[in-house]
Amino acid sequence: MRDPRARLIVPALAAVGESVPLSPQEVAHAHARRLRVGDSVLLSDGSGRTAVSEIVRLSRREAIVRVRKIVPGLSGGIPVSLYLAGLRPERLAWAVEKATELGAARIVIVASDRTQSFRAAAGLVPRLERVARESSKQCERSDWPTVAGPVDLESVLGDESSEHRLFLDSEGDRFPRRMAAAPSALLVGPEGGWTDDERERAVKRGWKVVGLPAGLLRAETAAIAALVLLRSAAAERS
Repeated sequence: MRDPRARLIVPALAAVGESVPLSPQEVAHAHARRLRVGDSVLLSDGSGRTAVSEIVRLSRREAIVRVRKIVPGLSGGIPVSLYLAGLRPERLAWAVEKATELGAARIVIVASDRTQSFRAAAGLVPRLERVARESSKQCERSDWPTVAGPVDLESVLGDESSEHRLFLDSEGDRFPRRMAAAPSALLVGPEGGWTDDERERAVKRGWKVVGLPAGLLRAETAAIAALVLLRSAAAERS
């Protein structure tokens, strides 16, 4: 067998020695990778575990793989929740793709005062979930972030309990260079920015208002830049 390279998604990992069928989408992916019977592949179900498996049947419409070994999941570092105000669908998809690559544990679409309603629609979530799963293959991540929303801002401000809660705003303090390695949350606003009232409510709820050294950025760019800075700040402190 060739070394396992292709990562495929299944609803749930089977036990060692058992077989599992692939979905039509994953069958297509197997063909796109030019896999064949006997090839070794990696299976993921989002749990963080990986199943080293072997293709035992492959046709145009069907694929069966048998699990040979289960590899426990490795810690992906501190859990980070990314709260992102609704954007254009293609820009949200880009942000979800990159946030998955950077190890975000959760992505939640937020409806703010300046978010247009169609940009915070629940119908966007299934597409964004697919983006997260596909991105996990590309970056060889054995899990992927949950995607949820839309959630109103007040619920986010009051319900989020991470030790570090950062409210991204161009008028905020300097982004921290060092942070204790602890569960964290990032809240990124819409294209028009936060209102004064939203900023004041965040401060009252215990969120720290911080800005980026690059200044004013598009929302999806700011979200990814903040994720990188947060990871770096936690690494400096650990």
